[in-house]
Amino acid sequence: EYTGTTVKEMIADCESQYGWHFMYLAASDEAFGQYETIGIDRASCFQIKATPESWGAAQKNVSQMLIDYRDDGARSQQNLLFDKGDEE
Repeated sequence: EYTGTTVKEMIADCESQYGWHFMYLAASDEAFGQYETIGIDRASCFQIKATPESWGAAQKNVSQMLIDYRDDGARSQQNLLFDKGDEE
């Protein structure tokens, strides 16, 4: 079991040491609000409705973002950020 602080430190280590980028998806307001506790930037977070349709749409959205990221020769992390147009 990990605390928010421990997870935040682990995420920071992976980002700085390995160049990882984390995306955070949550359905409830309470769960969504946890992104700050674990050190995820707001632009990398996406709140969905708690429905199968919303989850399916979110999976397709993230999948397309990863495709765009891999297709970009520079592998820009801008391709991995959510914008207001992505929110439901």
